[in-house]
Amino acid sequence: MNETWLFLMLLGFSCALLGVACDTAMRWLVEKRREWSSWEEIPFFANYVIWVLLGILYACVSAFCVAEINPHSSGSGMPSIKSILSGLILPQYLSIRCLVAKTIGVIGTIAAGLACGKEGPYVHMCAMLAYQLTRIPIFKRIRKNNGIKIQMLGAGCAAGFGVTFGAPIGGVLYSIETTSTYYFVQNLWKAFFCAFCATALIKLLGSDGLLALFVTEFNSELPYTTLELLFFIIAGFLYGLAGALFVFYVEQITLLRKKYKILQRPYLQAILTATVTGVFTFPLDPLRKGQSAIIGGFFVNGPMMDWQSPNILFNLTLFTIISFILCGYTICIPIVSGLFTPTVILGASSGRLLGELMNLAFPALGINPGGYAVVGAAAFSAGVTRTVASGIIVFELTGQMTHLLPVLMTVLIAASVGNFFTLSVYDTLLREKGLPYIPAIKNSKLMKKTVGYVMTTDMHLLTTDMNYHDLQHLLKNSEEHVYPLVNNKDERIFLCQIQRFALERHLFKQEISYRQLVTHLEDSSSDSSDDDHAMADNLKVIGISIDADLERRRRRHKEEKRERRRRRKEKKLKQKEKELLAIQQKLEMSIQQAKLQGTSEAIPGSPSPLPLESSADIIAQFAAEKSVKKLKKLEKLEKKQKTIPSKAEYFSSKCGFDNLAKYLASHGTAGHEELQGPVALDPERFIEGEGDNSGVDLCPYTVMETSPLSKVHFMFAVMGLSHIWVVREGRLMGLVAKENLMNMEKKE
Repeated sequence: MNETWLFLMLLGFSCALLGVACDTAMRWLVEKRREWSSWEEIPFFANYVIWVLLGILYACVSAFCVAEINPHSSGSGMPSIKSILSGLILPQYLSIRCLVAKTIGVIGTIAAGLACGKEGPYVHMCAMLAYQLTRIPIFKRIRKNNGIKIQMLGAGCAAGFGVTFGAPIGGVLYSIETTSTYYFVQNLWKAFFCAFCATALIKLLGSDGLLALFVTEFNSELPYTTLELLFFIIAGFLYGLAGALFVFYVEQITLLRKKYKILQRPYLQAILTATVTGVFTFPLDPLRKGQSAIIGGFFVNGPMMDWQSPNILFNLTLFTIISFILCGYTICIPIVSGLFTPTVILGASSGRLLGELMNLAFPALGINPGGYAVVGAAAFSAGVTRTVASGIIVFELTGQMTHLLPVLMTVLIAASVGNFFTLSVYDTLLREKGLPYIPAIKNSKLMKKTVGYVMTTDMHLLTTDMNYHDLQHLLKNSEEHVYPLVNNKDERIFLCQIQRFALERHLFKQEISYRQLVTHLEDSSSDSSDDDHAMADNLKVIGISIDADLERRRRRHKEEKRERRRRRKEKKLKQKEKELLAIQQKLEMSIQQAKLQGTSEAIPGSPSPLPLESSADIIAQFAAEKSVKKLKKLEKLEKKQKTIPSKAEYFSSKCGFDNLAKYLASHGTAGHEELQGPVALDPERFIEGEGDNSGVDLCPYTVMETSPLSKVHFMFAVMGLSHIWVVREGRLMGLVAKENLMNMEKKE
């Protein structure tokens, strides 16, 4: 089996197991919270307080995960995933600590009943699983290929949304719309295969959430009239405006949190939000059953009996307004939270309210309010996230296609109207968090700009006439991963690009060669100048032993490291022996005092006390056994230690090639001319010596100054480039990196 298939299957199964485990924990905590706040033996107010306190406890667990375990686990994680899938790997958002914090945090958030969802955290968790699975040795090729790795992360995102609702088709489409600017169709099968594996295992495990999660029983014939289509068009515009208002509200809350420090305290925000949410949800029993029960109640075909008192219109209006405020605020505080489910709930409640009003206004039409709830759920979600896949997900969740036309119509209108006013909620959060991301060019002025508008001319150049000292100084005072090679600084004829590791390797080898020459000169007699000149002339022959010298230095480094570790262990063992000796002395003193006081008589039925000599022997034997165990453990660790330091550890930034040249010149040796002369930066020589691992690119991507900015933006987005060189008639003029495109709007 191809390793890609194996990876996708393993990823899908892992995502399913993680999702089922989280859902099980959430259901158990929610049931316990309902059980512990429903005691008939205590007053209603006491149950009310227990409900609120348990919600605060669960919310504080989520805040603890963000504040203490990993701050990058805050929020839904969708903005960071969008940044990563654009080609920027952010390891801090894909670490094990972040995965643990996200998993525990989302369980606490959902158990607390806060106005947020779990789909965003699930997508982030599955992407982290994909990143961690690449560390398995059999997936070495995936780990080393950045493009394939990003494809696997995208497949993990699709599986994450499929795990959330058991909607593989909508999950794949939704993950594409929310995380990708451009998408390769050839990667689509990978996402579907991974999502299928995840949902199939969920079905086999008997977990809820595989298709028709909110079962509806609408009329198989058209459950709406032609006149109602006009109402659906108007509803699409209204939901687009409501979605834009929601995004604006979220943006303002984010700005307020940055401005006031009191809003940046995670525990305080979690306590306040959980308190308000608990006070609001306890009086209505449907709100205590969880989000699935709430959505299912809005989708029912008949009347909502639990919402009739005192008035269904009043209850729906109050619920919609408070949920709008709480949802927008909750997703901005530093806890683990998602936002797709609350937008579905908001759309369903407002759609149900609209359907009830239409039914009262036009009783002769036989309007079904549940159908309006389905349309509203898809439309408001599309107005907030700007995704057409919201409608597909609603179809998978309800299991019916009767409202296909009104759902797709309102979704398209809502997304278009929302885009006219604001960015999507994910793009807004991504921008407010300052995550690296290449935004789409929507400004008409930027569309007319050229590459010269964003390129930078401040670059570190490699020239064919630079010496070893200049090369060493360049590497020491810069942090670039790749450097352009030109003929000289005046003409700047662009030859190729060389990666940093190749330059360090070249400089390192030369350092070893010349230091071997210096060692030979120091060991030889002062009158053996002929031998010295012969050594310098045969410098290339000396270079053959570089690998052997490197291996000796590595071996010596390992031995020194083992010796230091052994000394630390011996020091700890001696400290333990001192402590045991002190215990032995105290025991001897206590036994002697007991004998003197006559209290050492045997108690009937108890074992006879040990003699003084035997107790001391036991303690000494115990100390010896501990020492032997420690030493054996140390020996095992030393045998397992296989870490070999990289070449970069041996690359000495303190060594000066100028000093080596002066030393060789003072001894009348021919090697100093090579040190002071130009470095042999011949690209062909690099390739011949190292092959595919040469670090030299003879044909890097280049554009002209007059190239349209939109074309370069397309190249970065589709090809995942990190930089591109700007040339004019073969001369290097500048550089365009991702950072330049990220900040292009700030120049306006």
